[in-house]
Amino acid sequence: MRAFYLFAVLFFGWLAMSGIYNPLLISLGLISCAVCVWLGSKIGALDYEGFPTHLFKRLPSYLGWLLQ
Repeated sequence: MRAFYLFAVLFFGWLAMSGIYNPLLISLGLISCAVCVWLGSKIGALDYEGFPTHLFKRLPSYLGWLLQ
């Protein structure tokens, strides 16, 4: 489940920062995010410390602070 969350965070972050929405770049973004998640799982970075999903509940307030 952590792999799915990591993929979603990476992809939607990439999509928000990219600003270009054509099929080629979206597919390349999907592939690169999938490779990053795969590599992260191979080196064991998807544990509790490497990907702290418990901090997601505070993400909206942090984003609000960033956008001030």
